[in-house]
Amino acid sequence: MVTLAAGNHEIGNVYDIPEFVAVIRDLAPHALIHCDAVQVLGKRAIDMRAWGVDLLSINAHKAYGPSGVGALIVRPGVEIEPLLVGGPQERGLRPGTETPVLLAGFGAAASFAHDEHAVRFAHCDGLRRQLLVGLRAIAGARVFGDTERSTGNTVLVGFPGCDGQLLLINLDLVGVAVSTGAACSSGTMAPSPVLLALGCTPQEARSAIRISVGKDTTRDEIDALLAALPGVVARVRGAAPGDHARRTGDALGDSG
Repeated sequence: MVTLAAGNHEIGNVYDIPEFVAVIRDLAPHALIHCDAVQVLGKRAIDMRAWGVDLLSINAHKAYGPSGVGALIVRPGVEIEPLLVGGPQERGLRPGTETPVLLAGFGAAASFAHDEHAVRFAHCDGLRRQLLVGLRAIAGARVFGDTERSTGNTVLVGFPGCDGQLLLINLDLVGVAVSTGAACSSGTMAPSPVLLALGCTPQEARSAIRISVGKDTTRDEIDALLAALPGVVARVRGAAPGDHARRTGDALGDSG
């Protein structure tokens, strides 16, 4: 079995799934191919048949639906074994009572995502490009990933001499919410495995912040971020050396 991600959760790259599938079919014709399309739902068109995959997974909260509900779509003729046993729900693949409210919310979100993905992508990609222009004007800023083949909503940018956690804290203090990587890795101080896989040093990886836009983000909000960011970067670069707790305290004091 081979699993492919249609879009990367940190750098925002999108991938040519049919091309990958063709290579896999040539090398391992009997392999099942699963595609994780969570990051592209509502941002790019999803066509399971055209992609040629056997299984595809999506979830609701990436498309403005409720958290805690997702879907596994299985190509007709593919048989898989359940990981859990005990009941006939979900066609025998997962026991347990379904939550109708979450499922209804997922259905509505998926419907809007299908109908509006082109408009949402155009809006977000315009804001992303506005953001990229501003970021390139900041000394030393390094944007990671493919800026053209993108989900349209995510930019991962590093600032040499900065600590991403300190950037996050200082931006939060001026009303801007960013992250230092994937939500699933929040709480860990380890550098991004995505950036390490791209050949970055741990120090380079720790200098990065992830900026995301959505269907409700405005140009004024991007302008506000770009206005605040140079001063925040300069302040963090000038922070006194020391352990992370000390530097976090300095950042909070400097911004107060």
